[in-house]
Amino acid sequence: MHYTVVTNTNNSGADNSGSEVSQFPNVIGNPKLGNPTIQNWYNVAAFAQPASGTFGDERRNSLRGPDFSELNFSLGKNFPAKEGIALQFRIDGYNILNHPSFANPNTGVSFATDGTPTSSKAAHHS
Repeated sequence: MHYTVVTNTNNSGADNSGSEVSQFPNVIGNPKLGNPTIQNWYNVAAFAQPASGTFGDERRNSLRGPDFSELNFSLGKNFPAKEGIALQFRIDGYNILNHPSFANPNTGVSFATDGTPTSSKAAHHS
């Protein structure tokens, strides 16, 4: 999933009428790491607080978060019981390779955990 880094301070002077304020930062370097890890998913040093009275220049959804990986398995057999009635034996396995799928990292440039995914995504079961 794509995501956007934000600041928690509104330097633009735009009136948000008391709502929670976030603003795009300025991009001053390459935010993409060659080999991202869960502890360091993007280059936090590539972002800076915009000058007072200005908006940041980062594009919306310019970074890509961790991929979602899950392998599900289902095996079933129908047995006829009576006319119009069947018995089904079924076994289902979800995420059978047990791969974690992490959520997007924290994106506020003032967070202590900048660039670190701190939660996992819920598995998709039907």
